[in-house]
Amino acid sequence: LPKTRENGGLAERISVPLDSSYLDLRSVGGRVAGASGLAFPPAGSSDDFILHPFDLVQIRRQPDFELPGTVVISGEVSVPGNYALLSKDDRVTDLIERAGHILPSGYPKGARLYRSLDELGRIDLDLPKALQDPSGLENLVLQPADSLHIPVYTPTVQVLGAVNSPVTVLYREGQDFEHYIAAAGGYRSDADEGRSSVRYANGLAQTRSKFLFWSSYPEPDAGSIITVPSEDPEATFDTLGFFTTLLGVVSSLATTIVVITR
Repeated sequence: LPKTRENGGLAERISVPLDSSYLDLRSVGGRVAGASGLAFPPAGSSDDFILHPFDLVQIRRQPDFELPGTVVISGEVSVPGNYALLSKDDRVTDLIERAGHILPSGYPKGARLYRSLDELGRIDLDLPKALQDPSGLENLVLQPADSLHIPVYTPTVQVLGAVNSPVTVLYREGQDFEHYIAAAGGYRSDADEGRSSVRYANGLAQTRSKFLFWSSYPEPDAGSIITVPSEDPEATFDTLGFFTTLLGVVSSLATTIVVITR
């Protein structure tokens, strides 16, 4: 130890102001890289501090500093790639704006958002609504490692499964579910029509909706896939359950009619 410190004594702490000459040259605009960077005085505005042997230099970490998370956008946008989240409130439309814009070949209805955080997988996203109303609930807040994909517009509908001729059909706006089934040659004899489903380009799937004796099928959109499963040969018809349900419906209708007539 130096002679001046041989007799012991407490260390002295000195706070020294820094200027931007101490910063990494990769910093931009005189700010530390990161969402919570602070502005520094111009280079050379602080006096040099002379260090002595055994001095200990400690640079404190900003308490609220966090490395910015990144997200990915791919597909039909001007500049696909990785982007840093600028704030904790960055939303889907903010990412699209930074990536330029959606190309004419892109299909916003088919956009898919994937979230690897907590292994959630695909997140339901209605991008047209988010673009129409950026302040609405559909414009989801992004999280680190999210991935947004904008697919190419595909003007077809695939029909797969228990149909006579699985086929890819040209999409026609306004045509219903049965139109595409007919284009595939109709149902096979072993088709389980009640469990038919439509999977849309954005990953959302819908099945037949049923109320009493009426049922309706979801309307396919461009890029959809219709799947008709086969019946389970081991499944048996629940006769007792069917007639029990039917009796309940008839009884309910009869009660309603009696109340109305009174």
